[in-house]
Amino acid sequence: MVASNLSSAPPDALCRESDVNRRRFLFRCFYVPVFAHYLVLKAAAMRETHGPLWWMYEFSTYYVAFERMFLEMLIDDAEHKRPAAVRIPKNLKQQIQVPCADVRYFQNAAGDWKWWEGRFDVWHRAAGDSVRHFLKSQDRHIGSYDEAGDRAAVWGVIESLRACFENAVTTHLPGV
Repeated sequence: MVASNLSSAPPDALCRESDVNRRRFLFRCFYVPVFAHYLVLKAAAMRETHGPLWWMYEFSTYYVAFERMFLEMLIDDAEHKRPAAVRIPKNLKQQIQVPCADVRYFQNAAGDWKWWEGRFDVWHRAAGDSVRHFLKSQDRHIGSYDEAGDRAAVWGVIESLRACFENAVTTHLPGV
């Protein structure tokens, strides 16, 4: 999906966009998350030669925000019965056909670009807060030290959970 997203959205299309707000929305809410996802997949593929993947959570927060905002856009389209809308079946056992999250969908998104960008920021912040909450759950003192102490405590948690993180990557990204 990532390769198709990037190949369907050459950066020169962004440069041709005349509306500044729309261009910023496309850059922040489409191009950055898709590229971040690409970097996470590449990092996961190289994990054996380049050490632990503790740093990739920041890139992942962009893609989580992208996915959540895209789902909100689909639901908004369905609620307003727009042509690109997802048809939600009455029987939830039926398969739902979801449009591809490519740049064309984002270019034609209904609504205010600034509002959607705000929704992206909310989801991005929530994903980061989730990671920080998890780290604090592993060491209740994180947040009570000075900056250097907090960094050391976070590093200690990450190092102690390295095997867990690497196992999760192997489990959830098989064949990468």
